[in-house]
Amino acid sequence: MRITLPSRIASFCEANPGRVFGFWILLAVVALVGVAQLRIDTATSGFLDREAPEWSAYERSVERHGTDELLVVALEYERAWLPRALSDVASLSASIEKIQGVRRVDSLATVPLIRMDADSLRTDSGLSDEIPSTPEAIDEYRLLVQRDRVANRSLVSDNGRVFAINVLLENDVSSDPAGIVEAVRLATTNLPAKISGVPVFRTAVNSRTRAELAMFVPATLLILACVVAAFVPRVALVATPLAVGGIAALTAVSAMGFLDVEMSLSTLVLPSVIAALGCAYAMHVVALPSSDGAISSVAEPIALSGVTTTLGFLAMSTVPISAIQDLSTFGALGVLVATGAALSLAPALRSAFPAERKDYSGLADLVTRRASTKIARLVVERDSAVLALWGVALLASAVGLSRLDISTDIILWFPEDGSIRRDYEEIRNELAGITPVNILIEPLHGSAPDMDSYAAVRAIDDLSEALTDHPSVGKSLSIADPLRLANRAFRDNDRSSLPRNDPEISQYLLLLSGMDRLDDVLHQDRRSANIALRLDNNSSDEIVTLSNWVADWWELNGDGRYQASTTGVMFEFARAEESITRGQAIGFAFASGLVAIILFAALGGRLLPAAAMAANLVPVAIGFGTLGFLGVPLDAATACLASMALGIAVDDSIHLASAYRESRGERGAIERALKRVLLALVMTTAAISAGFLILSMSEFTLVRNLGVVTAYVVTLCLLADVFLLPALLSRFSRHEHSEGDSQSPRA
Repeated sequence: MRITLPSRIASFCEANPGRVFGFWILLAVVALVGVAQLRIDTATSGFLDREAPEWSAYERSVERHGTDELLVVALEYERAWLPRALSDVASLSASIEKIQGVRRVDSLATVPLIRMDADSLRTDSGLSDEIPSTPEAIDEYRLLVQRDRVANRSLVSDNGRVFAINVLLENDVSSDPAGIVEAVRLATTNLPAKISGVPVFRTAVNSRTRAELAMFVPATLLILACVVAAFVPRVALVATPLAVGGIAALTAVSAMGFLDVEMSLSTLVLPSVIAALGCAYAMHVVALPSSDGAISSVAEPIALSGVTTTLGFLAMSTVPISAIQDLSTFGALGVLVATGAALSLAPALRSAFPAERKDYSGLADLVTRRASTKIARLVVERDSAVLALWGVALLASAVGLSRLDISTDIILWFPEDGSIRRDYEEIRNELAGITPVNILIEPLHGSAPDMDSYAAVRAIDDLSEALTDHPSVGKSLSIADPLRLANRAFRDNDRSSLPRNDPEISQYLLLLSGMDRLDDVLHQDRRSANIALRLDNNSSDEIVTLSNWVADWWELNGDGRYQASTTGVMFEFARAEESITRGQAIGFAFASGLVAIILFAALGGRLLPAAAMAANLVPVAIGFGTLGFLGVPLDAATACLASMALGIAVDDSIHLASAYRESRGERGAIERALKRVLLALVMTTAAISAGFLILSMSEFTLVRNLGVVTAYVVTLCLLADVFLLPALLSRFSRHEHSEGDSQSPRA
């Protein structure tokens, strides 16, 4: 099956450059209008999966117990329990409470310390009347805090030198917290403060993404120009691939503007990637001097390349995450535009500025004449050795793949030596975790007793105690904690035991009803309860593993009349990242199947498309095996590159296989095919790798890993196309010849 439409389009555009220029100039003008309407909103909420049942549990948790999106301010002093420290905590808490968007402030100045005073139960903070100033008063207050399960290690460190102010935001996970973070920073001026938490991470992602977007596009175009100029130094020929890549990237970004889709952390990479791909497609036209004949010889492979790369992008949309679906949709659109521009604008520019042999550099001549001949002869003569080497690499990659972990940690997105990582680590080390996760406890059926019964509280307390001993948990708080404190205060002893029956629990809850924070752990209608956890890290696999542990524990030890659901904003991020990573395996299988079908339909026969497919699956497997050997886990970004890399890398295989097919059955078919396409393969791989390596300049590990690993895999695919594919073709040709095929090729 041969594709004729792309050849006709390319030939028509080559013959009518004026019309083509007019069309693309008009499109560029319209695209600029869309770009002007583009909004940049890199809120990380776009990475959340809002279609799964767990999201409903999260919404119920927020509605009934408030959001857990936490901003932590830590004040560190040179000595323990200074009166100045307590005074700073009180004044700063009051200032932060006035900031718009702040739902509540938890600190030693605001959180109740449950204790008896004469014959009454006190639930004030202990700092409401005056700040302790004498050593005796400080010591008395210190002992009161250390006995309190809620305050100890949540609001003050064990050594008494670090005091935390936990700022809870209003119940809107999709809001931009930048204003709140900035206001909190302003309030901490001249104080020994460190600030961390999800709002800080989101704000940093927003601001840095805007800066990197402005940097990546011109940097990509500059390095692409340098790559092209290394092979074809003529200005007009350098401009051709840049024009194709530029218009493709401009159109994709413009479509986002017209459709009111914000530029996010995931789509940040699109302009650079699309520009590199468009440049690569056009290079096949640039690498074809006028003396080499009709442009139709590369039009069909370009069209096939565009289709397979489009499928690679579309395969990423197999998970219901809006950030990834935007990357998939607009990436596919950009590739289609790049393909169209390579088949129309590039031939028109070729007609207006024809390329001759003298326009190519010595490097291009070296690749075309010498390298192609030596490689072809080496591979044909030593095809068994070449295949054996690739086989050994593939077997080794299997070991690496077995070691590959799946994990995303938002804090690891940031530079290791930056203030965000440093502040997070220091606060985490001093306090009992700052990563919030909740366990929502609800009745399974309407007939189940309310959550204020002794049986329900006992089940909650047992789970909370078990969680306290879990290695991932720094702190666990539940309705049992204020009940224990109240019971200890009334009984005037040091034992913190639960009330013994339903009437006692009801009586204590009535006494504690004036505490506005009670809703955090028990809703006022008594139909749901919450266990608030603070974890020691943000790793998605640890959070998801903890969730599975909670489900198993509750099934074995919990009260069957109730259900326990892990939730919270960080759990939702962790679940979404795991979903993205695992969902891409399905997308990769889907893309592989469709690409295989296209190759078999377009190239004909069985052996040729099978060889082309193998030459791309093998390097992708080796690439991921390398990640396993290096201990680099799959995250939300690197998981996406399998489908994308397959779609991109198969382009070179298509061009080489198509060139080989035209000479099949003739002596030196492999050498002739390599000589014809090797320059274009090297140029396109250099352009695509350079475009992705630009992403390595990002401060975000997520983006940097995507760029470096994709460039590495694409380079592996070039090596496979130049060595593995010709070796397979050589072996297949011998096989066909041994069966008496009169048209078997002779290398």
